[in-house]
Amino acid sequence: LKVDASKAPLSTYLGVLGMTGLTAYLGLTEIGKPKKGETIVVSGAAGAVGTIVGQIAKLFGCRVIGIAGTEEKVTMLKSSLGFDEAINYNTTKDMVAAIKEAAPNGVDIYFDNVGGEILSACLDNLAQNSRIVLCGSISEYISVEPYGLTNYTNLRKTNSTMQGFFIYNHMDDLDEAEKKLKNWVSSG
Repeated sequence: LKVDASKAPLSTYLGVLGMTGLTAYLGLTEIGKPKKGETIVVSGAAGAVGTIVGQIAKLFGCRVIGIAGTEEKVTMLKSSLGFDEAINYNTTKDMVAAIKEAAPNGVDIYFDNVGGEILSACLDNLAQNSRIVLCGSISEYISVEPYGLTNYTNLRKTNSTMQGFFIYNHMDDLDEAEKKLKNWVSSG
């Protein structure tokens, strides 16, 4: 994509104004459809897409819970990026209980970057009419045996949806998304 250095620093086109930012924005807005006051859980929250999803969700007025793999990442999510809560999946013995504690009224949006056990734990904590954005499944990429969900019927019980997202299926939406992201970047 051609970039315009007069609109934003060139480095931002490798992050927030690049494919990671566009993935975060379009996945969250097209499938997650965030509303003020909702609770969102983001897995892979300290990664390229996850950090941007959390910040955008905050701009929409959501309560944001991040899941990451180290205490340093958990601290960064809360202190630097404004996440309301963060969970270290490597030191948490019971993810279902940890998510329930962080989201006592349930998860309205789950932005999934990892799949597997964390997806399953979020399925056990869905609010009514929740939306799950299947953006990545990093826990499955090198797995010999795919993780089998046994609780997918919670989607039916909560009238929730789970939809895959791949940025290349949304190429017609990139210009509008880039404009929105540029406005947020320029405003700080």
